[in-house]
Parts: sequence; structure tokens; C-alpha cells
Amino acid sequence: RLPEFLLILPGASLVLITAGYVRGLPSMWRPPAKWTNAEILKWAPALITLPMLAGLAQHVLSWMAGATSLTPGWYLHILAAPLGLAAAMGWRRTWVLTASVGATLIFAGVSELLNVSLYSGCAAKLGADKHFTFAGASCLIDPVKLSAIAHPGLALAAAAVGIAAGVLAVSRLPRPSPKEDALVLF
Repeated sequence: RLPEFLLILPGASLVLITAGYVRGLPSMWRPPAKWTNAEILKWAPALITLPMLAGLAQHVLSWMAGATSLTPGWYLHILAAPLGLAAAMGWRRTWVLTASVGATLIFAGVSELLNVSLYSGCAAKLGADKHFTFAGASCLIDPVKLSAIAHPGLALAAAAVGIAAGVLAVSRLPRPSPKEDALVLF
């Protein structure tokens, strides 16, 4: 298991994207004189996701209370499309998109480094503790041991290509004007 502090990065990205999405919603308290299709579509992810999450909360609370709520399995992957639309709408500002991509690259890099260290015999998972530990380790990565189960040279080349692609992705992010949305609705 990865250290829990690493979850701060993807969690912060989700908070920024969600805040961007909520900020871009048309106000229900001061509705426009005429709702356009684009304004109605902005509410679609919330109107699909919130009832599903409310039902899941009811199911979990009933289960915790010892009762059954007679609900089938909860498959949250069906929310991928509406949440993907909400995320696209939440990337309203370039700095949010840049921060999200950067956080993803850091999270992926650290998690891959820990996994490579584990498979090369330097890190370990000892006893009931599921976290990576370097107790008694004298290395971070041992390429000799790693080459017994993998191809470290090929992995290093693939990592270099991945890092270059990540840097290129961040450098090529669009620079919208302040009044321009990141999502164009047709």
C-alpha cells in the first residue's frame, strides 16, 4: 500500500476540479430569464450523480445499522460518463488543469518508484503492515536483482518517454482567455 500522504495530490486535484464545476453551474436561486440548452446540460452530471450517491449513502447507513436495504451491488463505474463531463467542465482555468496533470505525474512517479524498489528487493512489506518499508535496506533500487525478473533498461527507456510526454503535455496546455470556457457545448 502506498503511503497515505500521497493521496493528498489526487485529492487536491479532485477538490479543484469539483470546485471549478460547482462554480460554473448556473444559479438555481437566481435563474436566468431563459434557460439555454448549454445551461441545462451543465446540471446533468449533478442530477445523475447525486441521487445515486444518496442511494449509496442510504445503503451504507442501513448496513451499518445492522439492517438490510435490499439493494443490489453498487457499481460506481456507471458514473464515469457524467463525472467525466463534470471534470471537463471543472477544468475552467488553465492552472487547475496544469495542477491536476502535475499532481498525476508526481503520484504516478512516486508509486512506480516504490513498486520498482519492492520488486528489486530493496523495499519490503513486512508482517501485517501493508505499507512499504525500507527497514534494513541498503538500496533504493537494485538493478542486478531487478534484471532477474524484468528488463530495467527497457523500463528506463519507457519511463523517459513517459516523462517527456508528461512534460510535453503540460507545456502544450491551452491558454484560454479569462472569459473563455474550457468546454465548448454544441
